[in-house]
Amino acid sequence: MLRILGINSSPRIRESHALFDSHCAVMLQDLMDAIRESNQDCHTETVHLSRLNIHPCRGCFSDMETRCHFLCDCYDDDFEMIARKIIASDGIIFASPTYMFGMSSVLKQFFERWISFKAPPVPRDKASKSLDECFDLVEQMADGTLHFVNPLQGKV
Repeated sequence: MLRILGINSSPRIRESHALFDSHCAVMLQDLMDAIRESNQDCHTETVHLSRLNIHPCRGCFSDMETRCHFLCDCYDDDFEMIARKIIASDGIIFASPTYMFGMSSVLKQFFERWISFKAPPVPRDKASKSLDECFDLVEQMADGTLHFVNPLQGKV
């Protein structure tokens, strides 16, 4: 079964403070409906980021004391739940309004937490967090001796 995840990042929510859904929410819903109608062997799900609790990135990636690790769990929030849905999906559709010439702040904040998908695959409890270990990992990634697969590879 094909799994498609729709991610709506509009902070405009009908019935909470707006009379209607945002344009991007309507377009995402129409697209998800069309996908289901065209392929009966397809499961679709929509996540509304503005209804979830997602904290901003703490910048652990550049701090040797707390080095960023796969899958970011710096906070007890909804990021891991959404990340696991993304990993389980075959395709992801992002919908965002354009504010100040860019994506919504909700989506930007979510994307910043994605840096953990690029972190070296060292379990948090086994990392020495030393500068030497970090340099060794970077060298192994550069020369191809550290083999790991990005969980987002191959996603549409």
